[in-house]
Amino acid sequence: MDMVQFLLKGKHFLISRSLRLIMLRIDIIFTSEKATVLRLEGRVDRQSLPVLTRACEEYLKIDKVVTLSMEGIDHISKGGREYLKSIKAKIKFNSLSEYLKIEIL
Repeated sequence: MDMVQFLLKGKHFLISRSLRLIMLRIDIIFTSEKATVLRLEGRVDRQSLPVLTRACEEYLKIDKVVTLSMEGIDHISKGGREYLKSIKAKIKFNSLSEYLKIEIL
């Protein structure tokens, strides 16, 4: 599938050129000198994981506390769960389902 990643007004998007579907939307819902809260909506899978990785690393590299608000996520692939598990010491999570709490934390 031919995917396009882009940043528009502080929001990261991943869309399919052929289907024009937004796979993952990342909104900055709070930011300060020390912290950023990102709201995730959609799917975290092998196509959208690079967008999430880049968004997290963008803020972590400037020593911000990153919180991921997960209430809008309707699917996380095994690779997505593994990535979130690998960065759990560096970030905070809001609105994790009970299943994801067991899988990630």
